[in-house]
Amino acid sequence: MVQPKALNPATYQPPNGASMRPNTPKMQQNAASLRGSSACIYKLDAGIRIPDDLILVHEFKDHYSLQARNIMTVEDLNAKITRFLEGSGRCLSKDEWLQEYPEATETE
Repeated sequence: MVQPKALNPATYQPPNGASMRPNTPKMQQNAASLRGSSACIYKLDAGIRIPDDLILVHEFKDHYSLQARNIMTVEDLNAKITRFLEGSGRCLSKDEWLQEYPEATETE
C-alpha cells in the first residue's frame, strides 16, 4: 500500500511520487539527456486542478512530486496519475518538448 507521507512533515522523506518540474534549467538538462524515442514528457498548464485523491508536493528547489493523498495500492496510484496526465496533459516526445521549449522560462 502507498502511504500519504506528505501529509505529515515530521515523517516525510523525499523523493516520493511522480517527479514534476517547471521549465527550469534543470528540466532542460533532464529533457536533453533522455535516451530513446519512447519517452513522454507531459506538459500541464499552470493552475490546473489536481484530482482530490492526489496531492502536489514541493520537495525542493524546482522539484515537485505528484503523490497519494489517501492510502491506496501502487496500482491505483499509478492508474490515477496516468489518468490525470493523459486526461489533463499533453504528451510530448523529447524532440517535441525541446522544440516547443528551447530554453528555460523559469528559475529554480
